[in-house]
Amino acid sequence: MFKPKTLVAACMATVALTGAMVAPAAMAGKFEKTALEFPHVAGELLVTFKDSADARQAMSILGRLGATNVEALRIPKFAQDSELGRTMKVSLDGDLKSKIKAIAALRSVEWVEPNFIVYADYKPSDPMYSELWAMKNKGQTGGTAGADITAQKAWNRSTGESSVIVGVIDTGIAYDHPDLAANIWVNTGEIPDNGIDDDGNGYVDDIHGINCITGSGDPYDDQGHGSHVAGTIAAVMDNGEGVVGVAPGVTLMGLKFLSAEGSGSSDDALECLLYSVEMGANLTNNSWGGGFPSFSMKRAIDLAGDAGQLFVAAAGNDGTDNDVRPHYPSNYTSANLVSVANSDHNDMLDSSSNYGAVSVDLAAPGTGILSTVPYKATAEINVLGMTYTGAGMTNAALGTASAAMSDGGLCDTTDASWSGTVVLCERGEISFFDKVMNAQASGAVGVAVYNNEPGIVYGTLGDGNSSDIPAIGISQADGQTLVASYLGNVGEVVNTFDPNGLGYDTYTGTSMASPHVAGAAALMLSVNPSLTPAKLKKKLMNTVDKPASMAGTTVSEGRLNLDKALHAAAN
Repeated sequence: MFKPKTLVAACMATVALTGAMVAPAAMAGKFEKTALEFPHVAGELLVTFKDSADARQAMSILGRLGATNVEALRIPKFAQDSELGRTMKVSLDGDLKSKIKAIAALRSVEWVEPNFIVYADYKPSDPMYSELWAMKNKGQTGGTAGADITAQKAWNRSTGESSVIVGVIDTGIAYDHPDLAANIWVNTGEIPDNGIDDDGNGYVDDIHGINCITGSGDPYDDQGHGSHVAGTIAAVMDNGEGVVGVAPGVTLMGLKFLSAEGSGSSDDALECLLYSVEMGANLTNNSWGGGFPSFSMKRAIDLAGDAGQLFVAAAGNDGTDNDVRPHYPSNYTSANLVSVANSDHNDMLDSSSNYGAVSVDLAAPGTGILSTVPYKATAEINVLGMTYTGAGMTNAALGTASAAMSDGGLCDTTDASWSGTVVLCERGEISFFDKVMNAQASGAVGVAVYNNEPGIVYGTLGDGNSSDIPAIGISQADGQTLVASYLGNVGEVVNTFDPNGLGYDTYTGTSMASPHVAGAAALMLSVNPSLTPAKLKKKLMNTVDKPASMAGTTVSEGRLNLDKALHAAAN
């Protein structure tokens, strides 16, 4: 049954973390025939009408074509006179392919597209600062000394102004995290928890941002991705907590549209972006992408640029050339958009990072990045009062196991002597899963895999695999020490996860690279608030370090240098 809704100002968007799309400029007619091949919300279209009168008549027109529901996007006042003010989200039963053709054939329709789905890229005293190789690389993770963004030198110029607001469009933010709470945006026009839309912006109790999935004012993170991004941008400095952000004095606005599964829709992404503009954010970080190019999303990004807002976007994690296989939103040609690839601790592009000599602007650190998360994961091995910190093997059993430690070598076979022990396995020759399974089959109670090169092992047992015993990865140095000096001593392997804790975790991807650039832009605005999005982008790209390994991979052929960018912003 067709259920019309009152046309009210509203906001829209659908998103994904990876994927490829075709540039809107290449689209022919009112819709692109291949659009339905890309992930989209079942039975939903976004329809843009040529004028407001047509939009007002939309309910009756679309009802005759089988629409079961029509609603306006939640668009703030500043954007209501744009095409987005004439765009409806339409729900239909039946074959979407035939319906989209029929709607596109209407003379009153300017554009029609599916509601695409996208997916979830000065020395401080903070205790975990030494692990942040991207800020100061001394080779501590096995990388190349100096392959960093020169953050310590930049912080002598500025650590950021609270008046600069960065919108994090993502899975939300754990705004009570002790390393984030002091930098969380507060909507002073709203009275907390009174159930009233005090500032009249269409959202009740939007104290720290919005949740476009539930339509509420609570952007709390139920996944981790958004909080990790937020910590890289602006984790608090010198507060006695774990890490520090690139711009530790700026303000973070929570804009949730990605679910706990890491996916969201274009209408919700668009709503988050326009809300951030209306509420005064200077820039947004967008560590998500995929699907097909969205006319509506591109227009929203352009409107944000017209309002003076920078849009920083992750280039994607397919390891492909975005010049050939576009990724959105990072491939839009909007003047206010900066596309970011992922560099590692050796100043090489990570093998998973997308690149593009024409479509990707610059690289920034994104491999093995430690930051804030709304859960507490512990992975370590304890022996004789000493703790060796590592990383939990993905899909391995959670728990704690204590027993005498034995040397398993490469653990490429089974061995009855491992029964009842914690086995130390060296990385190499066979998969992590096979090593753990060999130890488990031999009766081991736990496994610690140590690296065969400098740095901690970040491993996985693989999709669909699991173990009955806890397994972690540790560094080469720690593993060699344990094998040389502590065999036979009781070792306690810990691999635990507390979903209600507030902690830190290490992620990899362009999702982690993008917030380094967003943080840099926020610092630049802190020293020079007059910088336009175009000037910010130009200065970011003109001040990169240019390792030979990045030649031809991005427009700038380089990796972010925070100190140089800040110097350029001030002059």
